[in-house]
Amino acid sequence: MLTNGAVNSNRVTKPPQTIEPGPDLLNAVKAGFILQNTTFEEWCRGKGINRSNANVALLGGWRGPKAQKLIARIKKAARVQ
Repeated sequence: MLTNGAVNSNRVTKPPQTIEPGPDLLNAVKAGFILQNTTFEEWCRGKGINRSNANVALLGGWRGPKAQKLIARIKKAARVQ
């Protein structure tokens, strides 16, 4: 039992897991922007990105190189793994 804010140095931490395209990724991205006091829609508008296209990419509807670059850009901005 740990008390007084002691840290268990024996704890094994797992590396962050990457969220694959799908509903979970879209929700994580939206939450990431909300935590930054903005929205996914506002971010897209400010970057000149069509939100519908971004949604399709995040949901896995498009998997080509452009979609992968867009997903990476969005994930970085939303601070999502």
